[in-house]
Amino acid sequence: MQVEIKTEKPNGFVAYCKVSAFPLFSSDNHLIGVMEVFRDITEERDLEGKVREAEDRYKTMVDMTSEVGEGILMLQDNDGKEGEITFISKQCSRMLGYTDDELAGKNFFDLISLENREASLARHRRKMKGEAIPGLYQLNMLRKDGYCVPVEITSAITTYKGQTTNVVYLRDISSRKALESELSNEKEKYQTFFEEAPVALWELDYTELKKYIDELRNQGIKDFKEYFDYNLEAFLKAVRLSKLVNFNKAHRELWEMDEDDTGEDYYNKSVKFFYKDSDNFKALKDDFIRLAHGSTSFSKEETVQSLKGNRRYIYTRFTVAPGCENSWSRVFASLTDITERKIAELKLQESEKRWHTLFQSAPVAMWELNYSEIRLYLDKLVLSGVTDFKSYFNSHPENVKHCMELSGTVIDVNYAAYNLFEASSFLDFAYAIKSIGGVSSIDTNQYPELLIDLAEGKTDITFEGVISTAKGNLRTILLHYAVPPEQESTLSRVFVSAVDITAMKDAELELKAYQANLETIVNERTRQLNLEIEQRIIAENKYKELYENESRLRREMETLSENKIRYTRSLVHELRTPLTSLIASNDFLVENLTGQQKEFALAAQRSIIKLEHRVNELLDMSKGEVGLLELDYTEIDLNNFFDNLQPDLEAIIRRHKQHLILNIESNLPPIKGDTDRIQQVVFNLVDNALKFNPNNGSVIIQASQKSGEVVISVRDEGPGVEESNVPLLFEPYKGVKPTAQSMGGLGLGLPLSKMLVELHGGRIWFETQKDKGSLFSFSIPVISDNKENMAE
Repeated sequence: MQVEIKTEKPNGFVAYCKVSAFPLFSSDNHLIGVMEVFRDITEERDLEGKVREAEDRYKTMVDMTSEVGEGILMLQDNDGKEGEITFISKQCSRMLGYTDDELAGKNFFDLISLENREASLARHRRKMKGEAIPGLYQLNMLRKDGYCVPVEITSAITTYKGQTTNVVYLRDISSRKALESELSNEKEKYQTFFEEAPVALWELDYTELKKYIDELRNQGIKDFKEYFDYNLEAFLKAVRLSKLVNFNKAHRELWEMDEDDTGEDYYNKSVKFFYKDSDNFKALKDDFIRLAHGSTSFSKEETVQSLKGNRRYIYTRFTVAPGCENSWSRVFASLTDITERKIAELKLQESEKRWHTLFQSAPVAMWELNYSEIRLYLDKLVLSGVTDFKSYFNSHPENVKHCMELSGTVIDVNYAAYNLFEASSFLDFAYAIKSIGGVSSIDTNQYPELLIDLAEGKTDITFEGVISTAKGNLRTILLHYAVPPEQESTLSRVFVSAVDITAMKDAELELKAYQANLETIVNERTRQLNLEIEQRIIAENKYKELYENESRLRREMETLSENKIRYTRSLVHELRTPLTSLIASNDFLVENLTGQQKEFALAAQRSIIKLEHRVNELLDMSKGEVGLLELDYTEIDLNNFFDNLQPDLEAIIRRHKQHLILNIESNLPPIKGDTDRIQQVVFNLVDNALKFNPNNGSVIIQASQKSGEVVISVRDEGPGVEESNVPLLFEPYKGVKPTAQSMGGLGLGLPLSKMLVELHGGRIWFETQKDKGSLFSFSIPVISDNKENMAE
């Protein structure tokens, strides 16, 4: 027999004891006493209390967990039965459709779908053996009604009521699965739309570009257009930081990519069409500038070059995806090929220009009207039941007046119409024709006829009328109204032409007046009328004759120009032929004569050389005037150029008893040009200086670099250029009039020098002061890395 008793110790501490009583019997089986055994179970009772308290707390936690959507099951292996459910939370019951009693003692793995059952049982066994395996996985649970519930499971091993227990946490993920499925469907639809869209689509990642733009903005950059225009490397860095994430089929077609080209292939192949001032360069720079200045959505029309070099006109729309405005991590661009439309528009514009030129220069007065308001009014009458417009307008003159007041808006008018209406401006013309149907003072008896014809759908209407010009003069005109095709339903474009028949009508009236009285007057008026007709014919013939004369004169001018060229070439040829013999003969005399005779021969040699120089100038000028002068471009080291040129310059200048001063800047950059032609320019300027320099004077030659150019100057100490000669300096065959210090010439040296310098992309100019000499300078662009790269 065992009982529990509670005792209190002297110190007031309460203790619990378990008392066991054992009877004691004698040998003859008589009870002789009772033996009691006391065992202190205070600590055991405390532990049991704590266990019960822990279980209560755990149950509370389970209930709280159930309220937030997680179900909890406890599984134990009892009597060979694996996965027996020993504890069920409320959420599990609701999730699976069973009651707590129905689930209690049930095998957990019977609730799992067949495809997941074996794997789940294997995990349970490994867990119960203490093996650490990942706890989170998904499976399908079978509800009581037969439906499957997708759940997400985690589990942990613990001890419950003294036995190893697998605690399983279940979360119903039906809603999440549905959302995931819907999201997957949306992604598939988006991808299909993206890939099959009829316009080219880009998906871009501009994250790094945004950081770079923000960095520049923090450095104080405000105008990114100006910054990228003057900082090429900065823009190229921005290009490298942009990233093409995805593109569709239409993009491949637009850019003429090969079928297996990747985004990297596209980038590498497009480099050759991405150079400064190219279409692709400008288009991308404009995108970056718009984004940098805060635009998150914009559209534009621009031109690009495909990977095969074909120019495309495209309509581009850029959009930063919502939520990505601060990062630019997703930027979309759509590119629509509008090449055919743009070509059609350009052709239309060209056609309209040609038409407008013909329209303006036509000898007949013409103007264009918008009769859309009158068309609307006529349509309203049709809807109201009007079918016989002639009877209607005859019986409703007030509505005719209403239409007259509507009038037509003048869209365009030609010069002949201004002359006909004596109008000095567009407003004068518009006012002159405003009062009735686009033509002022037309007989109101005829305006209803115009309305009737328009109402009945006629597109070609002709009648006579009397108009009052802007100056108040009356004229009789023959009017022709024409409605262009496809404008019949709106009358938004109506063309009117008018021929002044005042003279003819006056003649007719006068003829009728005289017919009743005298045949003589009739004959006279007839004669006058015929005379007028003859005068018109004469005037027309005169105009034709003038036109033919103008054409003949033009052909004669062209013939004279060709004859001039042929004559110049023939002259040069005729001069060169004897010059060759003179040069050879004179060289022989110089070599074989001595004394005063040799001096004469040397003087003749100098004159022959000068004559040859003039002939060459004449030939070069002739070639240049017709565009046949060609240059042999090479890279020129100017320091070597002047070193090689100096001996010849010194010889020429000493021969003229003058002095040479060279002031050449060291380390001049190279230029690209024709060495002989640049040397020819220098000699021409030196020759010009020698003409005007006094004896024992100095010729100063300078060369320096200034702002991407090399400037070469020749200064003399002559009297300077007279003001009257300034306009003639660079005019061929004119030149400066000879002075006491100078010699005359053909006047081709400076014009030819100007032509040669400009062919090199340079310029030539001069400065002069009276009695202080002149400074002639010319510049040639230097070779730079950027220009070389762009040229390549």
